[in-house]
Amino acid sequence: YYHDNVLRKDINIRQAINESQTNSNLKDVVDKLQTEFECCGERGAADYHQLSLPVPLSCCPGARAVCLTDGAHKKGCEDGLETWIRENVFRTGWIALSLSLVPVVGLILTC
Repeated sequence: YYHDNVLRKDINIRQAINESQTNSNLKDVVDKLQTEFECCGERGAADYHQLSLPVPLSCCPGARAVCLTDGAHKKGCEDGLETWIRENVFRTGWIALSLSLVPVVGLILTC
C-alpha cells in the first residue's frame, strides 16, 4: 500500500500536461502516452478542462480537427501507466540481476 501511494505521487501526469504547453518534447511524450494507452489525462478528459486547456487530438480516436470531451477516451492514463511501470521495472530488475551475475560466474570459473 505504501509503495502504491509513492508511485502514484511520482506519476504526475496532470503536471506533465500543464508543462507540455510550453515544452514541445513533453507534449510529444504526453500525446504518445495517450495514444498508446488509449487514455486521456491523468484521470480523464476533465483534467484538461480543470487546467483550462483544450482536449488534444491524442485523446480522441480518429479525430482530425477537434477533440470534444464526449469523443475522448473515458479512462485516465494513471492506472495504465502505473501498471506498465510495475511490469517493466520487474523485468528490468531481472535483466540487471542476470547481467550482474555474468562477471561473478566468470570470476568463479577463472579460479
